[in-house]
Amino acid sequence: MKAKARYFLSTVFLGAFLVASGCATSHLTFEHRVTPLSPRLSSTPYATIGHTLLTMEESLGTLPSDYQTLEHVLENVRALIPLKTLSTFREATNVLHSIDMLLKREGFSYKECNFLSTGLRTGQVDCDMYSFLYLSMGEKYGLPLRAVTFPQHMFIRWNSPSLKFNWETTNGTVETDAYYQQVMIPRIQKEFPAIKNWKMVEHTPEELASYAARYIADMAYHELGKEKARAGKSIITSAEYLKRTAPIYSAAAHYLGTFLTHNPFHVPTCIMRGDLFLKAERFDDAIRDYTQVLDLEPQNASVLLRRSEAYYQKANHTTPFSAALMFMQRGNEDHHRAQSLSKNSGSSATSNLK
Repeated sequence: MKAKARYFLSTVFLGAFLVASGCATSHLTFEHRVTPLSPRLSSTPYATIGHTLLTMEESLGTLPSDYQTLEHVLENVRALIPLKTLSTFREATNVLHSIDMLLKREGFSYKECNFLSTGLRTGQVDCDMYSFLYLSMGEKYGLPLRAVTFPQHMFIRWNSPSLKFNWETTNGTVETDAYYQQVMIPRIQKEFPAIKNWKMVEHTPEELASYAARYIADMAYHELGKEKARAGKSIITSAEYLKRTAPIYSAAAHYLGTFLTHNPFHVPTCIMRGDLFLKAERFDDAIRDYTQVLDLEPQNASVLLRRSEAYYQKANHTTPFSAALMFMQRGNEDHHRAQSLSKNSGSSATSNLK
């Protein structure tokens, strides 16, 4: 991604990149299977992380044909997935090599790209959009793929109980951790010397959706600013901003919800969804998620502060005054309790909301 996308890339996330190079692979034909391990196929347009990105990008120009292109690519992968379990390095890499060749035949090549919708239209995608395509395939067909990031780059990792290796999506090759640490990171560091933390981080799909929502909302804000400037206006009202960004955060929250349907007590994801609901000003939904976490972890000061913020914002949007006052009092109770817990533990209470 370009420098203007730094909001999304902050603290170990996506970005600048290597030029794609070809790789020799064998062309394989397999019996196909359609037994996805992921629960995310229940409803379009939230079937995969790719569908979710397109939904989040709708205020920035996603077209119906973009969903169709994604579905076309995913459907063409079907014939590349063997019926049997992929248990060896050769079997797994053969599948990934075949996917790489498929993407090339479909006309995809490497170029910096901010949005999946744009990449699907032009065929020019960067490391993160390449990775999102692979991750979408993994979700649909049960491949154990995870995203791994460090500043300015993303790749995928095959991560099963018996097999783990890295796959560089921009050129279709297996790479070691040492390659990224000793070759790629030093190369990128020269371009971005101000960045200090170059740790590689493996992400869940839910984390990716949450980060993507923040990035796309930031881009929507910039686009809204340009529209206002063309109209001779300089102030973006909160209502205008919410109209553009609430659907983005809601789409990401929906995606997290499919995971929580099958894992209702997964605290980190529940907190992430609550944060997304809060940004979308869906205060009751945010309070519900934070309350569920607090039922499991009543001493969690950070979540108490999150819920207090949700109560405060709900109070600001509530009439009559007596009802608003009730939510304000609940917010005060949570805030005071969080401060008390932090004081007893010797730490400072913070919600870490971003």
